[in-house]
Amino acid sequence: IHFANPNDIHDYLIKIDQFLFGTQPSVWAEKFIHPVATDVFTFFYVLFFLWAPLLALLLYLKGDRIKFRYTMVGVILAFYIGYFGYVLFPAAPPYLVLAHAFTKTLQGSPLVDVLRNSVTVLPSSTRDVFPSLHTGATLVALFFAWKYLRWYFWLILPFTIGLILSTIYLRQHYVIDLIAGWGLAHLAVWLGPKAENFWTKNQLKYVHIKASQQPVG
Repeated sequence: IHFANPNDIHDYLIKIDQFLFGTQPSVWAEKFIHPVATDVFTFFYVLFFLWAPLLALLLYLKGDRIKFRYTMVGVILAFYIGYFGYVLFPAAPPYLVLAHAFTKTLQGSPLVDVLRNSVTVLPSSTRDVFPSLHTGATLVALFFAWKYLRWYFWLILPFTIGLILSTIYLRQHYVIDLIAGWGLAHLAVWLGPKAENFWTKNQLKYVHIKASQQPVG
């Protein structure tokens, strides 16, 4: 990311959170640190990869191909817009930038600690906080679940809430990242079906044109 844009903005994100809350939420959350809480929030955090693909799979198995494609296009757009955001707005997470402010170490059970540490890749060059894709992609799944598979919405709602809280507790995000992720989710849910309909319409038009060009007889 720094190859494309070396201008970090995490100092601005810190100032925004300070303005909104009068403190840094990830530092404030230290009062709740406990090995059990660390394990639970790590569990919520790593399950981020499950909810959107599982919703898409359930819709596909039900035979709801249009809803399946709307969901998948929405999720994919959320990821690509989010990655573009990382390049436009490079920012390191609180566990790096605010390391001097933390007085407690996040520590749970040994196995869960290994799992949590495994998702931290190249921490010295991490620039993947704004917007929060953990928030954005999971909310896309939640919004589409509300529209298409209501029981699944109620199933993943507590996991979604836990995941969002975990990003602060585990020092992965600033609150402004979560707000940006919320906005990203709304954009992807609105844009996904429109992009899919546009693609399908032009694909059918192309097929009709190619068919009309075929020689008769």
